[in-house]
Amino acid sequence: MQILLVEDDPLFRTIIARMAENLGFEIVSAENGKTALGLLRTRCFDLILMDVEMPEMDGYATMENIRKNYPEAAAIPIIIITGNEKPQQAPQSLLKGANAFLPKPFTEKQLLSEIEALFMRF
Repeated sequence: MQILLVEDDPLFRTIIARMAENLGFEIVSAENGKTALGLLRTRCFDLILMDVEMPEMDGYATMENIRKNYPEAAAIPIIIITGNEKPQQAPQSLLKGANAFLPKPFTEKQLLSEIEALFMRF
């Protein structure tokens, strides 16, 4: 399974990528939404893990852009990952088009559980 990881923090990007690779997933990383959109023009992914708070284009704007302007990628499941602990963050993410929400920090086991649960619904 190929996963596009969109995370601006280099440390979190590395940690999450290693977790996913340890679980057997292939990871392609993007440091912001604009880079992610560029990758979606040329590659196919099975899943997108995306942070919300990023410079240039936040996760919500990126997700909206994918859903509206990238028909070949619009059906890719998106898991929002964020360290923002506001109670409204999870429902807001789902209303804006995410398929799941995973608060940071999380473990490999939590990541795998979220991915498995997501694909059981599809």
